[in-house]
Amino acid sequence: MVPVLEVLADLADGFSASSLFEAKLARQVGGSEKEVQFTSPTLRPQDAEELAGVAHRIAFNSLSQFDRFKGVFAGRLGMGLRVDPGVSFIPDERYNPCRAGSKLGAALADVQTLLKAQPREARKLEGILFHNNCESEDFQHLRQTAQAVVSALGPWLKDLAWINLGGGYLFDEETDFTPLTETIALFRQATPARLFFEPGKGIVGPSMALVASVVDLIEKGSRQVAVLDTSVNHLPEVFEYQTHPPVRGELPEGGHRYQLVGATCLAGDLFGEYGFPEPLTVGSRIFFEEVGAYSFVKAHYFNGVNLPAVYAAAPGGGAQLKKQYSYEEFVSRCGGLIHANC
Repeated sequence: MVPVLEVLADLADGFSASSLFEAKLARQVGGSEKEVQFTSPTLRPQDAEELAGVAHRIAFNSLSQFDRFKGVFAGRLGMGLRVDPGVSFIPDERYNPCRAGSKLGAALADVQTLLKAQPREARKLEGILFHNNCESEDFQHLRQTAQAVVSALGPWLKDLAWINLGGGYLFDEETDFTPLTETIALFRQATPARLFFEPGKGIVGPSMALVASVVDLIEKGSRQVAVLDTSVNHLPEVFEYQTHPPVRGELPEGGHRYQLVGATCLAGDLFGEYGFPEPLTVGSRIFFEEVGAYSFVKAHYFNGVNLPAVYAAAPGGGAQLKKQYSYEEFVSRCGGLIHANC
């Protein structure tokens, strides 16, 4: 969300991007003084020139990608490599960047081969990136990953200009940051390289809520069903990964139980069962919280259900309308044109 990026531009050193459009948006929001780093499994020749004009650094996703594009970016961007440390803490393979046959990053063994067989080529790389976790609440995972990277690449690390530690970590004021500081100390012993960390969802997750209204109440057998004016298509990971987004004021057990369902004809348009201290009525507001990441950017118009309007909370209270989506935008996204006589 652009309003969130605008706030972060004053707090962060820069942004990581995984597509040309993301890189362009990061440069637009952050200006020339904010770092824009790029990494993606897909790098198309037709995008390379424009990308070179907006990014500061690139971490090639594979050694073959590096081989194909090093001539385009040499002398224009800081060139690095995404490595697959082969250390995984994620039981769900759908989220696992280090799964067998993963597309994300060069295996440490292959990097070691490059260092031995083609040292001149390796010297063209000035940094590395690794990102091997997802929604972890334990920075000990990062420390263990760092130990694997230092063990495998130690002598080479001292020649690097930067190391991106990636992200995939959730944290708040209760988090024990000791393993993070130990990770930094470990790298400081091995290299003078500049260290980057991508806080990602740890920061932007709590920045957004999806506000819906109850539009119908249905009694089906022993279940109470509350139909909302939104859809899981506005929070696609609810359907894709069966996540259960937190709702403001919900009761984990007991209370008045409702199946919260979406507005489309998709039978699986379900948010799940939630309990509330008071009965819901038509018009009741439901606040799905902590949905600032991997949500609105994936939202779509299934069944023609309009995207939610975007509001930004004002510092003194209230909210300011940032974006209201129109029928014309829906038609345009479907590949059509609005005619004057429609």
